[in-house]
Amino acid sequence: FLLAPLLDKPPEPANCHHNTPSEDNCELEGVASKPEILLATSSKEEEEVAAAKVASEAVSMSYEKTETDSEDTLAWTAEEAAHFAGNVQDAPFCCRPYPLAPGQKGVVYLNKAKSMLGHGNALRMVGAYNSWQIGEFDVEMVECDLPNVGGADWRAAVVDVPSEAIQMNFCFSNEHNQWDNNEDENYIINVEDPAIRAPIPEQDKNALDAKALELVGEKGESLFFTCPEPLVPGQPGAVYFNKKKSWTLKDSSVRFFGGFNSWSLGTVENVMDLTPGMPQGWDVEWLNSKFNVPEGAFDFSLAFSNEEQTVFDNNDDNDYVARVASKQARPPRTIKEIESYEHAGGLMEIVRLDARPGASRRSKWKEERMIRVWTPPGYNAEHYKNSEHGIPVLFMNDGKNLYEDWLAHQGVSWNAGHCAAGLIECGALPPFMIVGIDSPGPFRSQCYLPWPPGEGKWGHRPDAARWPGGDAMPYMERVTQELIPLIESQWGGSSNPDLRCFGGASFGGVCALFASMHFNEYFTSFLCESPSLWSQEGKFLGDMYHHKGSFGKRMFLGVGTKEHSYNHDEWLEIDHLILGYAQEANRILEDRGVHSHSGDLAFQVDEGAGHVEGAWGHRLGGSLQFLCKHWWSYFQ
Repeated sequence: FLLAPLLDKPPEPANCHHNTPSEDNCELEGVASKPEILLATSSKEEEEVAAAKVASEAVSMSYEKTETDSEDTLAWTAEEAAHFAGNVQDAPFCCRPYPLAPGQKGVVYLNKAKSMLGHGNALRMVGAYNSWQIGEFDVEMVECDLPNVGGADWRAAVVDVPSEAIQMNFCFSNEHNQWDNNEDENYIINVEDPAIRAPIPEQDKNALDAKALELVGEKGESLFFTCPEPLVPGQPGAVYFNKKKSWTLKDSSVRFFGGFNSWSLGTVENVMDLTPGMPQGWDVEWLNSKFNVPEGAFDFSLAFSNEEQTVFDNNDDNDYVARVASKQARPPRTIKEIESYEHAGGLMEIVRLDARPGASRRSKWKEERMIRVWTPPGYNAEHYKNSEHGIPVLFMNDGKNLYEDWLAHQGVSWNAGHCAAGLIECGALPPFMIVGIDSPGPFRSQCYLPWPPGEGKWGHRPDAARWPGGDAMPYMERVTQELIPLIESQWGGSSNPDLRCFGGASFGGVCALFASMHFNEYFTSFLCESPSLWSQEGKFLGDMYHHKGSFGKRMFLGVGTKEHSYNHDEWLEIDHLILGYAQEANRILEDRGVHSHSGDLAFQVDEGAGHVEGAWGHRLGGSLQFLCKHWWSYFQ
């Protein structure tokens, strides 16, 4: 558990954000949720607990009791207090009850011995609810009736939890104006959500398990999956976790953490149960957690730990994400500033985006912060906003590499703006715009891949061994549900999926293949250049093979014969391996009904070409004509 450094000034509440249950906050406040589990103690510790029982009887609570208070859930006996103290003695803070109850009082305890504010005397707790949106408070932390067991030094504050609260956000300060605020992330304590934790009828639980049993065949290699998939707002759902696939939790009881809408709408936390009827063995042990999905949910973040919350499996502190079939529109992204200049006869706009509502400091690094929008010569936004079809749009990953050599990763860009201008000028395609979405730098693989890439076969990519992955689904949800509405409203981008194309290369090419499987209701054409199917030794080919739904209506798949050796030491076996992966992807697409003979699929093997933007740009004119020539039918 990381405590924040001392700061010279308090955080601005408007910029305070919640944290998620990763190793940097560990949800240690949850220790209080199971007071019946008493930690093993030595004989000396047992003496301390016994002494604490006597001491606790002489210390009053930190607020004046009323007739209502004396009957509420905050009342406890000296034995209960001592029991609780034994469980939480190593925690930096905790609360009663846990989760907090909406519309009721709660107590938050701070362990001075574990806080960097421990030398201070006038300690205060500053907080609010629901990502600092309601119920701000600033209260004094005072001596309390929680016994100081095991070197703990407890202070407490009583809080009134609003009836509409779903989460408490808070930090601590002292008389020196120094702050303990979880490295500017602030701390959180969950508030009980009766709707999420309402009892689920046995027949619904059994139905979830029965459906999961049908899915487990295709999910056998997965760490977890949800049922239904995607989760449905307003209905019961479940997470199934194969702990034998977890390097950290394979031999432990497993505690599950889940949070809706980036942990801001409501949370789930419990110890997972063994799933009856599921395959179990030395390499598989399916556990489950069942809950109700709130009506306003549009995404679901997940993390797992051992029951003691000392070891975590949380996607390298990035949390896992599962899909929710949202019933409500997400708020579109908003623009912070635009810088524009002429490019390829049209206009280039460098668009910096505001942070997503409710985004934490950590999530901001993973999410889209800049898009590069090119519009063609003669473009008029008002014309397209008021036209029947809008302007066709090419959405591309790795926007920084698209237009100008000096910005491109390897010094040569796709030259996309000039290519598009040429296609428009010669009449090959109608006027269209390009939206290049900048990758989030070190989190690029996190956003573009459905799992971490690994080293590849024969360890030929050791540099990628520890790169993150797993957020392809939430990335594409942000693109389709937050960026597309922005492009439509600001630039008159077409709302017709048949006038949208999505593409990328390398990891971005895998993302384009992924989008063709799961987001073909938003795009009908997909450009997949040199997809890094070597990641996880070809695992994505298995995902394609087992995919039960449709693929994109039009697909372009490009690959060079020197994908590895062009810019690495020559290793012909790897070149042949990568080419073979692409050939297998092409075969799967053909088998699944995307046929080259009917003009739906183009597969180009580029002799001598490498894994570079120059090669992708060289093929771009032909690929766009193949994928987008039907656009003319809407404008003639």
